[in-house]
Amino acid sequence: MNSDMPFSFADQHFQNNPTKVMELLRDKCPIHHTSEPTAHFTLSRGEDVIGALRDEKMWSSKFGPGLAYSEPGTGVLVSSDPPEHTQERIAISRIFKASEIEKMETEIVTLTEQLIDNFEENMSGDIIKEYAAPIPLTVMCWLLGTPTTDIRLFRSWVLPRAEAVAFSGGREATSEVKSAYQDFFEYF
Repeated sequence: MNSDMPFSFADQHFQNNPTKVMELLRDKCPIHHTSEPTAHFTLSRGEDVIGALRDEKMWSSKFGPGLAYSEPGTGVLVSSDPPEHTQERIAISRIFKASEIEKMETEIVTLTEQLIDNFEENMSGDIIKEYAAPIPLTVMCWLLGTPTTDIRLFRSWVLPRAEAVAFSGGREATSEVKSAYQDFFEYF
């Protein structure tokens, strides 16, 4: 490991030449440590990645990128390891089976057509806010048996939680994220 080699995914040189930079990392520094923006390791060789993923002492969902305060066994799938992860995944996988989604195909197509019609009627729109976001949230409401009138409420919980999972890097969760988790669990 050689941390002296400068490397960042955000660096413009990497953005312009990702293949060359990754080749250089594999050759010169296959396990790279950096502390910016948060301390982390970059593994650039496939065998190192596979080895780390198979080593439960080295790689555990409880260490991130999930929320720092998410304890294993709390039902938060991204912050649990086997056997809890397996049990949680099995419990929710039943409603997400392809056959369950296929049963809703007509309703999903109708929903997407309605959202597209709204763009045509208004002659403009926000593709994310008015199309991409409502589809999965509406389908989730259908799957969970909750009223679609609660979509705004779900959205207020989902966005801070998704951001926290993506960007926490082991930092303490913000009060907004903690509140979103609390409100979500109280709802159900």
